[in-house]
Amino acid sequence: MFALAKSCIWVCECERIKALNIMSDTNKFPPMNRTELARKYKVSLPTFNKWLGLISNLVLIENQRIFTPKQVELIINHLGEPPD
Repeated sequence: MFALAKSCIWVCECERIKALNIMSDTNKFPPMNRTELARKYKVSLPTFNKWLGLISNLVLIENQRIFTPKQVELIINHLGEPPD
């Protein structure tokens, strides 16, 4: 039952972020989670989390699973474009 509730919350969060993304068509960055961004930068998740701690103007909500397009843009602007 608990796993079902967690997955429902995650799906609701995804839908909310997708809706926000549709409303602002100027975003060129898709919503992403920490693991996806860490893989793009080719670093481990703990290393990526340390890097996120160094971005002073990045506001994260506790238990936030997915970064908004604006947060992804801020992270990429701070860390630079991920390697190909």
